[in-house]
This record gives sequence, C-alpha cells and structure tokens, in this order.
Amino acid sequence: MVPAGGLIPVAVRRGPGHGTGMSTVKAQSPGVFYRRPSPDAAPYVSEGGHVDAGQTIALIEAVKTFNPVRAEHSGTVTRIPLDDGAEVSAGQIVVEIEDEQD
Repeated sequence: MVPAGGLIPVAVRRGPGHGTGMSTVKAQSPGVFYRRPSPDAAPYVSEGGHVDAGQTIALIEAVKTFNPVRAEHSGTVTRIPLDDGAEVSAGQIVVEIEDEQD
C-alpha cells in the first residue's frame, strides 16, 4: 500500500554502536521537487534543521497535483540532495534525516 502523497519513507539503520539511525525519504513517482510551499516562501526545512515525525518537509508536483513529503521520524535533516524545482525520478532520495534516539 502506498501512503498518501505517493512517497514511501525508507529507514536505513546503522549497526550497533554507531549512534542514531538514518532515514531516507525516496520519491515513489517522478515529478518536480519543491523545498518551499510557494516561490516567495521560506523552505519547509533546511539542512541542519530539526523535523518532527509527520511534518511536511517538501512537495513533489506530478500532473498538476502537489503531494506533500513528510518526515517519517523526528530528527535532524542531514542532506537535501535536490535543488528547488529539480526533476525527481521514482526511487530517488529526496531527504536524509538523522533520527532522534528514543
């Protein structure tokens, strides 16, 4: 089952003794990646910023529909490998998050 927004968060965990885990969010379908809700608005998040589970962190536009990208876990955004307005392919990583320890 694909969650709303067509994106499936994929958690990648480090081995024991390596601290917190890392989560990656990958695009489930192709589209255009947007880091902000509108051209004049600030980005949803920036590298080094904190996110909460369920928080919108980006949008992907496909067929004139804007689908929110939400953080699956709370943590710190470590990498956003795409520029605002970049074309994204299905399966491409759009955000990396260092998960908070429970």
